[in-house]
Amino acid sequence: MNLKTISLLAILFSSQLVLKGQATNTLDINQIRASFESDATLFDGTFEVPQGSFNNSIYIGQVWIGGLDSSGQLHMTAQTYRQQGNDLFYGPIADNYLDPTYNQHDDVAKVGIYNINDHILNYTSPGYIVPPEIADWPANGNVLNGEAATLAPYVDVNSNGTYDPANGDYPFIYGTQAVYFIANDARRPHTETGGLPMGIEIHGMAYALSSTDSILSQTVFLRLEIINRSTNNYDSVYFGLFVDMDLGYWGDDYIGCDSLRNFFYTYNATNNDPEYGARPPVQGCMLLNHPISKFIFFKEDASVQGFPSSDIEYYQYLKGRWKDNSPLTDRKSTRLNSSHSLPS
Repeated sequence: MNLKTISLLAILFSSQLVLKGQATNTLDINQIRASFESDATLFDGTFEVPQGSFNNSIYIGQVWIGGLDSSGQLHMTAQTYRQQGNDLFYGPIADNYLDPTYNQHDDVAKVGIYNINDHILNYTSPGYIVPPEIADWPANGNVLNGEAATLAPYVDVNSNGTYDPANGDYPFIYGTQAVYFIANDARRPHTETGGLPMGIEIHGMAYALSSTDSILSQTVFLRLEIINRSTNNYDSVYFGLFVDMDLGYWGDDYIGCDSLRNFFYTYNATNNDPEYGARPPVQGCMLLNHPISKFIFFKEDASVQGFPSSDIEYYQYLKGRWKDNSPLTDRKSTRLNSSHSLPS
């Protein structure tokens, strides 16, 4: 895979110095309340289902991506709980991250279709003031600081190439409500994996629909855009999601995957959970436009099936292999070189 172009992924969700993004925002338009951070961390303890119950089904999610440059050198970006360090940082790639204007990127923008429709109807009305959800949409970067000219998607009503909401421009979103974040892996050395940066930006739009449909009302969508801002052409690129699902009480959860239906899931070991109570739900994550080519877990120990501690070990997991490069074994047939652990 040559990573010079933009890669799109749509997903469905039915001590060292640790630098966390300061900004957080939440989707809260349907039965799920889900938080997102400016360094592309997903949820971090808040994936509340149903909303208002104080019960959460996912603890945290993170983007992993790695590949080889033209000399065969591994570049690796991944995070887990950010206790060991960081590989991702808020904002787009820039020349000077200390520029006073750069701090505005520590943000997770949030807007609803109702805000957008009101703006479209009223932006020409006398006395109309553009609301902050529209005005502060991160549409354009500071090109004088080496940032990309266009960042978050928007509708350019007057076709002048610049986000100009006072003259009718507005955010382009999916769903009834959306949040948008931008992160990069180039700002600082990678203290989680110890790997070389790829020079990428991650643009994420999470969105949900206000719906009476029993499925859509309990669904969050995530659209990820991975942009290679470096001069490298990467080969053998693997992308994955690290997802730690805690279905209420974490100590009685089982996991599995269904490669034919393209999703992985967590379910309770019994028909009763200390937090959810009787008949606890199942939490699933489905990839909508890419197949699940690999599915693997790791343990919280130092074994070859344990927590990764180097860039190559993170990369091995992305490839669906154990840390020592040994293959998965299909537990049903005992055959080696299985691509999915714990298949249905």
